[in-house]
Amino acid sequence: MRKPNRRELKVLQKLQTDWPEPWSKFTGAGEGTKQSLLEEGWIRPNQNPDYPADYFEITPEGDKAAWS
Repeated sequence: MRKPNRRELKVLQKLQTDWPEPWSKFTGAGEGTKQSLLEEGWIRPNQNPDYPADYFEITPEGDKAAWS
């Protein structure tokens, strides 16, 4: 597993929550950053029906990448 770049790391560390977050919260992180985070398995689309479908949550792998 590679280390996250500066933008990816910023997103991962802001996603350190117990609930999904909207992608629009991450100013400066565009579609390319989102796609690379998804491809690495560090984030995933929201799985909680109480939140909108366009929200994202961190995975255990993303949590590890954020702080390693």
